[in-house]
Amino acid sequence: MNAQEIAGMKKREQLRSMIEAIKLTDLMTKGFDTVSPEEQLSDVLKRMGQLDLHEMPVSLDGKRLMGVVSYGTLLKRRNLPITTKAGSIAVMPQEITPDTLVTEAAEAFMGSDLVKSIGNAQNSHEPPTVRLLHIDLVLRNGL
Repeated sequence: MNAQEIAGMKKREQLRSMIEAIKLTDLMTKGFDTVSPEEQLSDVLKRMGQLDLHEMPVSLDGKRLMGVVSYGTLLKRRNLPITTKAGSIAVMPQEITPDTLVTEAAEAFMGSDLVKSIGNAQNSHEPPTVRLLHIDLVLRNGL
């Protein structure tokens, strides 16, 4: 093994330790679009296309997650009428905490096409705020 290979290994180890130290709170965002549970599937699909999303959170008040409508779910239930209400087809994703390490969250994503919901645990006296983390966010940040 030459010096260049050793330097490359050391750099990979440093990057791995930096990634393993990142928590979801470092990547989360509060500002995102939602659809009402009363919106029809046709409107939800239009919105997903406009926003280039594969999943759309369903919320009555824009703060509390009622579920997620995803292309994956729609493909499994192919014969839904376009008048189907978003609330009737929304699926509740697995919940993870804001302190979860990004590597643990990535493991939770394996085999799932849903976004993960995260409650706002910092201010327990306030109603929980829905936060979303999507695997695309992780990829866009180069992790």
